[in-house]
Amino acid sequence: MLAVLSLWGCGVGPAHPSTIESLQIVAIETDPTEVSPGSSVLARLSIADPAGEGAEVVVASCLYFENRCAEEVLADADQWLTLAELAPGETSVAVQRRVPQAARQVFDVVELSSVPLALVGLACAPGLCPIVEDARSALEAGSVPTSLAVDIAQPDRWMIDLPVAGVSLAGKSLLLNEIVEDLPNISPRHEARFLERDDPVIVVPAGGEQEFSFYVDDPEGDTVYAYAYTTLGRFEERRVRVRDNTARHYLLAPQQRGEGQVFIVFEDESGGTSVWERAIRIE
Repeated sequence: MLAVLSLWGCGVGPAHPSTIESLQIVAIETDPTEVSPGSSVLARLSIADPAGEGAEVVVASCLYFENRCAEEVLADADQWLTLAELAPGETSVAVQRRVPQAARQVFDVVELSSVPLALVGLACAPGLCPIVEDARSALEAGSVPTSLAVDIAQPDRWMIDLPVAGVSLAGKSLLLNEIVEDLPNISPRHEARFLERDDPVIVVPAGGEQEFSFYVDDPEGDTVYAYAYTTLGRFEERRVRVRDNTARHYLLAPQQRGEGQVFIVFEDESGGTSVWERAIRIE
């Protein structure tokens, strides 16, 4: 899975790491964060779309085993591959997945009680990525050809031929347990603590500054970091550590007026993720 890891979260290189200038998967949340064979998981992909054109989204699972995704032989096409659409103006898509019971076969070989399971998300501007049509054909046929299975496990084979803008690949690692854990990891909980926390749109004056403050709690007491992203202006820092259950980010607004989104992503050290998102207007 080294090829996937090297590309996770790729996208346009902006002037500041908190600024999103092109289509980008900002985060992947999963509920639960740990699974076992036969269990279901809900994956929510938060996607920034500054162009407002929408996107075609492919979500695939990959239980990387012996240089391939084990789903190639253990699961039907629709058990490890999903197509979705991000409508123009939307900021997320959600897909429900079930881990095939046949995944238990892996534990008979590896002699471990837990192994990593990757969820890989690809967002492409409409008509830009040929792999979207390959995935659609595989789902219609009910089987994934070897060429597509290799592309999912090794995205560097084809990503290099695509433009940088309008394409985003990101991943989320889940823990696949042989048996159901009594106390699985729980994602960080957050609550906005600034004046505009209940407003659907955060209004910031052109050239001004806006504080985003949050109360953050992690049930397991893990270290939590808060990552900030915006499609307008930039944040003073992209990443801050949550200390004393508090995280603060400062948005530095541009001089020009406009509308966009901000995303604050909370990640704990055990793989839990939660996202706060709002529309912003610079005026």
